[in-house]
Amino acid sequence: IPFLLAVFTYSSARAFLLIFLPVLIGYLYFIFKPLKTKKLKNVFVVTLIVIIVSLVSFMDPRSLVRAKSVGILSDPLNTTSLNEQILEDGRHSPGKYLQITRLFHNKPVVYTLNFVKRYFEHFNPVYLFVESNKSLNKYSVPGIGLFYFFEFFTILIGIGSLIKINKKLIIFPLWILVSVIPSALTIETPNPIRTLPGLPAWIILSSVGIF
Repeated sequence: IPFLLAVFTYSSARAFLLIFLPVLIGYLYFIFKPLKTKKLKNVFVVTLIVIIVSLVSFMDPRSLVRAKSVGILSDPLNTTSLNEQILEDGRHSPGKYLQITRLFHNKPVVYTLNFVKRYFEHFNPVYLFVESNKSLNKYSVPGIGLFYFFEFFTILIGIGSLIKINKKLIIFPLWILVSVIPSALTIETPNPIRTLPGLPAWIILSSVGIF
């Protein structure tokens, strides 16, 4: 029920569930062997229902308008960067070796590199613990990161503690890694609001570290 309710809260929550729930199924299947029974089937059915509802909700043209306006595919810098790369690569021999140039400089490569860049921006220690994204002042407190500075240590200790306590608890770092993907697929990154689905995992790691 909470998963289904989350579908109707925010676009990043829907995108997060589409990625996280299959990861959760794989995690339960491979880590907790006893769940290869009716319980796992129940989890699979719930996951399937939530994913179908999420996909249907994304098909609504009204929900796609916002996605198209903030998605990285609509970022004009992609086209500008690609044109500059092609121009520079073929400057000394215009019209020649175009196929080779296109092999290295094309839209899939530009979009992928753009996504990777935006993804890792969310794990910048300065952004997390020193000062949040200055260009998104409405989502941040001046002169402070998303977390208190001392939590840099508590989160690291929490990760180490979970590994020491039980390696099966790797789901929490996985949760964080997945939660950043929806935001990385958009412009205006790093964006704290679009990564909210991962906040509970950050809190758990920090709390375990303090404990």
